[in-house]
Amino acid sequence: MKKDTTKVRLGPRSAFCLHFHDFHAVSSAKHARRHRQRILIGSCSALEGPSHFLGTETVAGAKAYFAMINDSGGVDGRKLRLLAYDDSYDPAKTEACFNRLLEQKVFALGFSWALPLP
Repeated sequence: MKKDTTKVRLGPRSAFCLHFHDFHAVSSAKHARRHRQRILIGSCSALEGPSHFLGTETVAGAKAYFAMINDSGGVDGRKLRLLAYDDSYDPAKTEACFNRLLEQKVFALGFSWALPLP
């Protein structure tokens, strides 16, 4: 049998996706047992208050992307679900939001904005 010597060139985006996939495969076994039909992704964003435009646009974009992934079969047959809660761009609310998402056993956190420090 002839050995396949085809070389595959990976860009930075592909390498990230492969790395994320490896992380997902190793770290999500416990999560997979709890949520066999979906993958929960959490977000603490400014959905209200003077900076609400930052969070609402980001969450809308994430939901649109998740819908596209879900419509094409999801991730290994599992649907993505975004749990987005308001932190009003306030550090005190962010901690409570983060803890709420941890209690709900989200697989990952994303789509958040950081506050500048003085």
